[in-house]
Amino acid sequence: MKIALLGNINNANFSLLRNLRDNGIDATLLLWKNDGKLSHSHFKLSDDTWNINYWSKFVKRTNISNASSSLIYNPLKPKNYILEKYFLNLYYKYDIFIGSGIAPAIFEKFNKKLDIFYPYAMGIEWVNTIEDKVLNHFDYRKIILSKIKKLQINGLKNTQFVINPELGITEDAFKKIKVKTHQLYVPLVYKEKKQALNLDIKKKIKKFDFKIISHCRHVWKSSKSLSALKNMSNSKNNDWLILAFKTFLKETKSNSCLILFKYGPDFEKSMELCKKIGIEDNVIWFPIMKRKKILQIIEICDVGAGEFYQKKKTFWGGTALEIMSQGKVTLQTFKFSKKEFSKIFHKPIPPLIKINSKLDIKRQIKKIYLNKSYKKNIELKTKKWFSVEYKSKLILDWIKIIKLAYRCQNNLH
Repeated sequence: MKIALLGNINNANFSLLRNLRDNGIDATLLLWKNDGKLSHSHFKLSDDTWNINYWSKFVKRTNISNASSSLIYNPLKPKNYILEKYFLNLYYKYDIFIGSGIAPAIFEKFNKKLDIFYPYAMGIEWVNTIEDKVLNHFDYRKIILSKIKKLQINGLKNTQFVINPELGITEDAFKKIKVKTHQLYVPLVYKEKKQALNLDIKKKIKKFDFKIISHCRHVWKSSKSLSALKNMSNSKNNDWLILAFKTFLKETKSNSCLILFKYGPDFEKSMELCKKIGIEDNVIWFPIMKRKKILQIIEICDVGAGEFYQKKKTFWGGTALEIMSQGKVTLQTFKFSKKEFSKIFHKPIPPLIKINSKLDIKRQIKKIYLNKSYKKNIELKTKKWFSVEYKSKLILDWIKIIKLAYRCQNNLH
């Protein structure tokens, strides 16, 4: 059984590739033509592993772009348009295809069924993403996007298994188009042995006694192109962490730092806020960085902060997983009860510190700073959860789905 992983936005399929191959599955990563380029340049394979020479043996680049020009002829990008002959030649080389992005629409155009789909972010690509909504006021884009949206929806309806762990915005979108999903989270992070951290970076951070890191995109200012409800749903509330850190410094007088990244549409506003409230001397700003290097930094921090979405049942993102992979205390909005989570996912709830306000953040980082045994206990639980529930057991669930998709496919023939 030969498995093709189509596309690699967020390096998700590269992580899945390595986990599958570690478990004896013959998987190949088929990169989009535009994977790791331009706006996706910080998702290169080499950004995510110290062993690129080994893993590159199982990777091939296709001539298919995760873009509208793959499906609808664009005279400005004629080489992107995919012919049926090219697609079918690729299709018949593999038994099972796992894809995200524009994959369902491509399979639908050529009258084939995608085996497994999962969305690579909140919402459904090409169906209800923020970018599509913003672009809809351009007439020519609206025509193109509506065609792709129709193909994508039909492709999703014909996909054997649609995987979705995010029961907030994303599940609402699937319900709206009447697509049934399977609640299984995606192995977004592959943990491997790290190299030593750059000395200059290490010195900059080590001069502080207590270190908090947040490497998620800065998205917290309202957009005029979106409704108040959409702005609330899309906000990661990065400003909460900044304001809570200000109060924490005032109350503890500690030699602490907050590590942030120049990433996302609102990072400059976050920088302005840090200066406005007078904490810039305790804030370290890094540029957009390779994931493997971010993991090195997380390893020497005390606390990591993920995203603070306020929509019910919103799932954790890759940032929280990266923090948990290093066994660190992880602050994250997490609107599931223990019983509810276990019922849906059939797994124990992760040891995240649930956050619903900036006051929660201040209280928790203060408690972690003052109570060493509390901090140590959470770290031990986090290491165990990631090692057992996430790394070891999760991939076995994926293999079951893959084998079931293979059996279903054979039964159809």
